[in-house]
Amino acid sequence: MALSKINLDKAGVTGTLPTANLDTVGVGQGGTGITSGTTDQFLKFTGTTTLASAVSPSFSVSDITGATALTAEPASTDQIVLSDAGTLKKMDFAHIMARPAFMANDAGSQTLSTGTMTLGVFGTETFDTDSKYGSNTFTPGLAGYYWCFANAFFASVNDGTTCTCTIKRNGLSAEPWSWGASQVVGGGAEASIRTSALIYLDADDYIQVGLYQNNGGNIATVVGRSYFGAYRIVGNLV
Repeated sequence: MALSKINLDKAGVTGTLPTANLDTVGVGQGGTGITSGTTDQFLKFTGTTTLASAVSPSFSVSDITGATALTAEPASTDQIVLSDAGTLKKMDFAHIMARPAFMANDAGSQTLSTGTMTLGVFGTETFDTDSKYGSNTFTPGLAGYYWCFANAFFASVNDGTTCTCTIKRNGLSAEPWSWGASQVVGGGAEASIRTSALIYLDADDYIQVGLYQNNGGNIATVVGRSYFGAYRIVGNLV
């Protein structure tokens, strides 16, 4: 490195750059200087010898080259740029993902009393994308349509017993907001009752599973055969 002093008068700037360890650079006449009162400027070489001012460019769609491939599924906080009525805006991937979403299974056998709507217990989470499931209740906190599903496996059912598995919105006693399936079974057989529905949930709605049987006595569920889940449907449906 040569110790040099660059005279900035030739670039339209009064004063000198303090001596520093710089490569010797020749600056020719004809360059333009920094304009007073103009923000976001910098000096650049427009050729091999001419120093000129330039305005820092703003971001535009043309700056997106797509040269680097994304090799993994985007995170919910990753962003894309899009045009909203001609205005460039950024958007988190979370808005176009099927989330919040969860899936939970029974952690053990559950005893169901006869003639009573009982809260289904699903204590083993398979996944819970946004921590919206807890205490056998899904409260997404984001308004939209959700595909919801549940299955209950009843053991040793007497003849003529009605078994019901239903998804309830905002409490087991809430009516008519329930989506369920019932089946009359018997002969000491097991009964798998499943239901699913497209349900609209607003910002504070929640869903649970209600289980019912009229066997005349207690019935247990079969371990590892019952589940409960839901996920948000992406896009405007109405």
